[in-house]
Amino acid sequence: MYNTATGQEQLYYVGAQNIYGHNPKDMIHRFGRTSPIEISPHNNNMVFYGSQYVMRTTNGGLTWTKASPDLTAFKPQYQVTSGTINRDLVGSENFSTLNEIRVSLHDKDVIWTTSNDGIVQITRDDGKTWTDITPPNLPENALIDGLEPSSHKPGKAYIAAWRRFLDDFKPYIYRTDDYGQNWTLLTDGKNGMSANNPTRAIREDTEREGLLFAGTDWGLFVSFDDGGNWQPLEQGLPTTAVTDIRVHANDLILSTYGRDFYILDNLTLLRQIDNSFNSNENHLFQTNDAYRMRYRTSNRKDIVPNYPAVGATIDFYIPKEINEPISLEITDQNGNLVRSYRGTFKKVKKEGEEDKKDKEVVDSLPGTASNFTVKEGHNRFNWDLRYLGKTIKSSDGEMYHGPSAGYNATPGQSGGPLVVPDRYNIRLTVGKWSSSQPLTVKMDPRVKASGVNENDLEAQLELNLKIRDLIGNTQKLAADIDTLRTKLKPGKKTKSLDKLYNQLVTEKGISYPQVMLIDQVQYLYRMTTSADQRPGNEAYTRYMQLNAEFNQINNIWKTLKE
Repeated sequence: MYNTATGQEQLYYVGAQNIYGHNPKDMIHRFGRTSPIEISPHNNNMVFYGSQYVMRTTNGGLTWTKASPDLTAFKPQYQVTSGTINRDLVGSENFSTLNEIRVSLHDKDVIWTTSNDGIVQITRDDGKTWTDITPPNLPENALIDGLEPSSHKPGKAYIAAWRRFLDDFKPYIYRTDDYGQNWTLLTDGKNGMSANNPTRAIREDTEREGLLFAGTDWGLFVSFDDGGNWQPLEQGLPTTAVTDIRVHANDLILSTYGRDFYILDNLTLLRQIDNSFNSNENHLFQTNDAYRMRYRTSNRKDIVPNYPAVGATIDFYIPKEINEPISLEITDQNGNLVRSYRGTFKKVKKEGEEDKKDKEVVDSLPGTASNFTVKEGHNRFNWDLRYLGKTIKSSDGEMYHGPSAGYNATPGQSGGPLVVPDRYNIRLTVGKWSSSQPLTVKMDPRVKASGVNENDLEAQLELNLKIRDLIGNTQKLAADIDTLRTKLKPGKKTKSLDKLYNQLVTEKGISYPQVMLIDQVQYLYRMTTSADQRPGNEAYTRYMQLNAEFNQINNIWKTLKE
């Protein structure tokens, strides 16, 4: 037991035997290099630890009790002094040790174990009696690395084993539905996983029964039908041995043999692919809840960790390219449009053709994009949870912008304002076909714990939208004045127009110029959008001042343009 305050470790070794130099057959306890530890899901004070026995403590190791007999095969011919010239007996690389201990989520008295010499055992009475339930057709001495009691159904479990060191490279994944009385082999070499791919780990999804993830020497595999069929699940994962798997909330977490840890974000899509899914039809998948958060992300793949973009992940499927309109709309509970996007199919690059940079630079900022690319098959789109930053449309179709670009744009602005926590609706339209799914946007729990509430965020959004629109209005006014003064010959009227224009636009090319109206409004926007908060009284007062200043300039403009 380690005490972080004192730095002391209290030692409660199981067996209390120095195991160096001993023949395994003479040891009190045989331990593997990585001995299994299990904390009971029914009592977090009950900790299980595995040698060849299941050992148990309920008081932090002060006392250990034996909860089983030897649960391994323990064949005498394998318990020997290893090494020839030098004795290789460090005490941790033993045969016939437990590999896994798992307590059933459904029944605290049901405990499953596997060993590194090919034995599966179960107790259904909290360790009073144990039964060898090893699959009869599993070859002997298999190292059973994976054990997964189902979280959905009592009596159901999976194991994954390999015999690579015995020159057997077959995958061995089994399922039982009756506490090990019968087993079904799920890897026959003909159902999507090759016959020479050793299996190291097996996990069932915590939300959807029968959605399985298997770790093999050649990467990760997924089954949507309880092991009936398998297919690779790569998504950027290198070809490497996947040694363990965990499903945590909506994410899949992997450990690999020497190639780092990996996380596959958002399993919502995989949980919905079943027999009802038709690969020949358009489909909008259910959307996972999104959290209203603020953090920096990067598109650079060399930055680790590469966090997912802030926003709501929207998955949809379009089987083939079409020439009909594609749109994605997000509305609030009252049906008011929050954001809309137009989709176009991604053009396949010809050999040697370079990517063309987006001419509309503003669309690289949050809250400004209105288009997205689509490809045949699965598509994943991220809505950044923002209203549109573009606000005012001129007669020639040009959009003026809120806090993003245009006249006197201040670098680093945050785009359109964030939506408030609430329920929204997503609607995908492909030609005449359309489908909708609900989306719940939740508040960052850390922000909520700090004392900020939903009413504060609603007040913030109300003011943010007013300031955003004021930015668009001021930018459009500056553009209109600029257009007219360039058409006129120099004179009294152009001087008046110049004076108005200079009240809106900050002079360039000089040090510390006086900041004019557009930049003043941008400054206020940045102040009121940088954090989750109720705006202070000064923000409202300043908005009224700036809006009055705009109205004054606009009224003069109306008389001059006539």
